[in-house]
Amino acid sequence: MTWLMFQGWRDLLFLSWPVPPAELARHLPAGLPVDTFEGNAWISLVPFQMRDLHLHWLPPIPGTSSFPEINLRCYVKVRGEPGVFFFSIDADSRLGALVAGLVFHLPFHNATMSLTESSGTWRMASRRRGNVDAQLVATYRAKGLLRVPAPGTLSHLVASEPFGTPF
Repeated sequence: MTWLMFQGWRDLLFLSWPVPPAELARHLPAGLPVDTFEGNAWISLVPFQMRDLHLHWLPPIPGTSSFPEINLRCYVKVRGEPGVFFFSIDADSRLGALVAGLVFHLPFHNATMSLTESSGTWRMASRRRGNVDAQLVATYRAKGLLRVPAPGTLSHLVASEPFGTPF
């Protein structure tokens, strides 16, 4: 199978909170089971920098292929495999939000965003465009060495792509 699109994620932060599984399940489509870790469901806010987004047969298009993004997501099971359910995806790309929302049927929103780095500290600022007043300002930095999360840990659950492939 040939890949359809490339997207690089850089400078990520995973902010994750435990949620009672039954409470989270009320906000998911019927029949979509919640994935749990140590008895809790988890919801994550993930700010990051999208880089070099492009379709397989096209090069990255300057001005449209790299931008800040924020995901609000939780973890589910799809046919018994780990997956991700997106509650919202804010992106500082009008074209990207429009096309991805229409093509992939994901809850994309266009936002005015910035992601800057100074001396190893990152600052994300975001304000959703339109009539919804959704905004975020976060400052973060790495605390330890970069490593691939070990299977069976909370870090592996939240830092895995759908169907369990870590990035």
